Amino acid sequence: TSAFVDHHGKESINFMLTGLIISFVLMIVTLVTLGFGAILFFPYVILVYVFEIMACVNAYKGQWYQIPMTIRFIK
Repeated sequence: TSAFVDHHGKESINFMLTGLIISFVLMIVTLVTLGFGAILFFPYVILVYVFEIMACVNAYKGQWYQIPMTIRFIK
């Protein structure tokens, strides 16, 4: 019933769906380039952790936060 919790729940789902798509694309790139595409995967993983930590800290502080570079599937 809380708009704040609803907002952050939707942000989390959107971020995970976007991450699933990006991981799938990176997997295809890795297969096509015979493993060299895996180099792109490590910065992506670090970026995911940074964005998740930023979202958690802002939610803990009670601030509204939108995770950057996220496709908004659920509005």
